[in-house]
Amino acid sequence: MVRPGGLWQKDSQDGGGASGRALQVFHGRLLVGGAFQTAGGVSSRNVAQWDGEHWLPIPGNTHGLDDRVQVLIEHRGELIAGGWFRQAGGTELNFIGQWDGSRWESLGLGVDSGVFALASYRGDLIAGGWFAMAGGAPAAGIARWDGQAWHPMGTGVEGGVVLALYEYGEHLIVGGTFDRAGGRLSPRIARWNGTQWLPFADGIAGSFGGAVYDLETYHGQLVAAGDFGIASGQHIRSIALWDGVEWQPLGDGLTHDEYDTWFPMVVVRSTVVFDNRLVAAGYFTHADGCPAMNIACWNGAEWRPMGDGLAKTVESLCVYEGRLVAAGRMRTDLGSPWDHVAQWDGLQWSCLGSGICTNSYPSILAMAEFDGDLYFGGLFHDAGDRPADHIARWTDTSRGTADGPRHLRVMPNPVREGSVIQYFLPGARIVDLTLHDITGRIVSRLASTEQGGGWHALSWSGLDDEGRRLASGVYLLRVDSGSKTTTGRILLVD
Repeated sequence: MVRPGGLWQKDSQDGGGASGRALQVFHGRLLVGGAFQTAGGVSSRNVAQWDGEHWLPIPGNTHGLDDRVQVLIEHRGELIAGGWFRQAGGTELNFIGQWDGSRWESLGLGVDSGVFALASYRGDLIAGGWFAMAGGAPAAGIARWDGQAWHPMGTGVEGGVVLALYEYGEHLIVGGTFDRAGGRLSPRIARWNGTQWLPFADGIAGSFGGAVYDLETYHGQLVAAGDFGIASGQHIRSIALWDGVEWQPLGDGLTHDEYDTWFPMVVVRSTVVFDNRLVAAGYFTHADGCPAMNIACWNGAEWRPMGDGLAKTVESLCVYEGRLVAAGRMRTDLGSPWDHVAQWDGLQWSCLGSGICTNSYPSILAMAEFDGDLYFGGLFHDAGDRPADHIARWTDTSRGTADGPRHLRVMPNPVREGSVIQYFLPGARIVDLTLHDITGRIVSRLASTEQGGGWHALSWSGLDDEGRRLASGVYLLRVDSGSKTTTGRILLVD
């Protein structure tokens, strides 16, 4: 079993953590939303902030939010929260509110029930969920806030709720459990072009209702994932690609060997693009007829297994430090070599320390990178054999040492057009920054100079030392400072 260098840390001084359902970096701090009363012993009802060392209450409304937070995003420089809350202190919010860094403010009259999804689209805020009114006017399941007032989006959606929002080209893609959008039959998925709703052929359906949970783009084409069994009238199991005219299967698709051919018990909970491949994770046993336990990657032509896969359902994915991180219901006492979280480097799975554990199935509801570390929020009580009430931080100690360069990061990563490379020096050092291909050959010398202590940043446009565009693939970034070295991975994509 591979155990790369790393360290689990709890992020509360007295064990009073936050049931982190939503994580969002905002104004240099990590904002956590969920269902809790305190964070690190500090009274912070349902929303709190972490500055890297301490939990802090949200200023401006000392009583916090009066019910659960489901989702957080940054929009136009302000933090937007959605969920089941109605008030912040004495301020009426009604299921959605904005925080400007000092106080909570309402968005008009808000909405009349739960908000599950938020997105920015053409400069406006879009809210989706299980509501019928927005700003006191009819707005079934989805509405638009222009900064001054709420507006309906046609006649909205009917027959279910909105679970996912995704901007794709000129359209806003909406996924969920609904049957109709804008009065037209459009099961589980629809698109809004700014003025009207458009269906996706015959939509997506499952024998027991079904849902679209996640939306992604792969090689410029839209991918929908969930727990459906039919798309565009074809038997397509839980993940489908839109070719501009109709939904298409990806190869022979995903199956589960405990169920018959068309029983809809294959579920895809999360998708992400990693190493120029589309990774799908959830609940299945085979991809293209080959064993692929709960996670597999699509290379544009066929599904490929990822090692031996992961035991039990995989619920969420993210890319961190050039590696894929998967979280779910894997447990060592059920035969898994890792507890609830594992990382994939392109060749093999490895642990993050001793993982996250509890006496019952946890749910890791959110992952986010902040200040070079990876944060996990959800329903768990221990991480790395340490108490961690619902939120924990993974520090990759292989990235640097106390007296050498550390906190190496590349944004964005994967890299398409260009990126910014950042790292921290604890003091003045002579630094050599080099980029290597997978054979170890240096392809670009990015820096070789004496630098002062503190944060440093430089731009890289995907070129080698001769000014030529490098081929897509994985590259190793190395920062040498005397006897101290920090490394990271860059994924270059077309």
